[in-house]
Amino acid sequence: MFTKRPLQLALIVLGIIVLSSGWMRASQKEKTTWSYKVVQYNPGGLTPLQDAQNLLNEQGAQGWELVSTEPRSREPGITYFYFRKSQ
Repeated sequence: MFTKRPLQLALIVLGIIVLSSGWMRASQKEKTTWSYKVVQYNPGGLTPLQDAQNLLNEQGAQGWELVSTEPRSREPGITYFYFRKSQ
């Protein structure tokens, strides 16, 4: 009489091996560390959009990535740009 027990056991062992190898690869990945930078932007010129674009392009050329902005309600016209860069 054929029994399914060895087949089930083999599938369970195979599943454990596959799952544990994926977990080990994920845990061996190098974690990214970040540097952060906050830039206060206060458009004072005649071309505030162009000024903002220039500022963003300058930061991007240095490897900084814009992750958030925060307009300051207590300081009209001032916006904070939050950047990060991998180390």
